[in-house]
Amino acid sequence: MANSYQGMAPLHTYEISKDRGFLSAFNPMDVELPAIMQPAREAALALPHTLPTGNIRAILKALPEPDMDAFCETATDAQMRVAMVHYSFMVQSYVWGEPKAPTALPANLARPIWRLAQETGQMPLLPYASYVLDNWALVDPTGPISADNVSMIQPFLGGMDEAWFVIIHVAIEARAGEMLALIPGILAAISAGDTGAIHSALTAMSGAWD
Repeated sequence: MANSYQGMAPLHTYEISKDRGFLSAFNPMDVELPAIMQPAREAALALPHTLPTGNIRAILKALPEPDMDAFCETATDAQMRVAMVHYSFMVQSYVWGEPKAPTALPANLARPIWRLAQETGQMPLLPYASYVLDNWALVDPTGPISADNVSMIQPFLGGMDEAWFVIIHVAIEARAGEMLALIPGILAAISAGDTGAIHSALTAMSGAWD
């Protein structure tokens, strides 16, 4: 039977890069949101101060609802993903920030997160992309994406444990890119029956964590 392997699509097809793995191709901290989204951003970043009040639902209900048509008409993918980070955290805070979970979200949270989810191809909740992949910043902008040079942008309460849970995942995602970049060559070597190339590639993959 003829070999039907046609090769693997380039990594960027899957939104993967050698340097960053599945992390955002943009630096989230550098993404500026337009004025229409500033109240939401400020409310989300204030969660470490407002969540402990036990009155987070009233606080978030008072947030003005942005004109999502106007925002999405000009927003870049990076801006939509950063806005999704903030709304994801606010929605989770609204649901779980008080003792009894509500049965519905207020429109000023439900409509924006639903629209952002549609635009970014995510679910309207707190996806891994919003929690980790799009939620990091470099302490030293010229340094590497590593555990000792990454901070968490959007927290719930801002404690050390919460930050490190995200920081470790960011560092892992960045290092994983080196291994993911080896996969097309491994698949090609398997297709060609080249055991030497397969062994070399797998050795390089295991060494990516050294």
